[in-house]
Amino acid sequence: MEGLNENKEINLELEDQVFCKAKDLFMSIGIRSTTMDDIAKDLGISKKTLYKVVENKGDLVTQCVIHDANARRLEVDAIVKEYSNPIEQMLQLGIHILNSIKQHKISMIHDLMKFYPESWRIITEHKETYVKEIIKQNLKKGIQSGAYRKDIKIDIYTNFFIAGTDICIDTRIFPESEFEFPDIFREYLLAHLRGIVNESSFTELNQLIEKVKF
Repeated sequence: MEGLNENKEINLELEDQVFCKAKDLFMSIGIRSTTMDDIAKDLGISKKTLYKVVENKGDLVTQCVIHDANARRLEVDAIVKEYSNPIEQMLQLGIHILNSIKQHKISMIHDLMKFYPESWRIITEHKETYVKEIIKQNLKKGIQSGAYRKDIKIDIYTNFFIAGTDICIDTRIFPESEFEFPDIFREYLLAHLRGIVNESSFTELNQLIEKVKF
């Protein structure tokens, strides 16, 4: 029995190594340019061993997306727990989203949308369920505490926020040759924050923005 547990731990460790290495390569050279040979070589394992973890490249991409979403969920949960102030919490959540997407090439995101629709569906569902609920709870808390406008239509504003993140990565609107993603998302996040806080909270918001200097 102890041997079986050891094998399970080894398998989980190998899975983690494979997914982390694959994500690194996807982010540096792109999904389509990354081969299974590249991953096996960089990890120092055989392709036979690699195929014990995933069935094929499509399965690898899907598992990487799930692995990444689970990691992001833990990070977001930690932010929500750490920052009780709704304004600061929203700002920190925005910075987290910015830093997360900055790690990814926009072309990688477009590859997922075009060539791996199942994986993109997982990302979309994650935003439409988990992320949307986080934003809703933040808005409710902000309204209740008096930090946000009391007339906010929570469902409408939540949809604004989610849809806005998609607009930020739309290269038809923001061509990569003309715009930098951090600049786009920063303007978007500031517009969002300034649109939900009360006039009495503007000073606090500006102080927090100056403090984090994102």
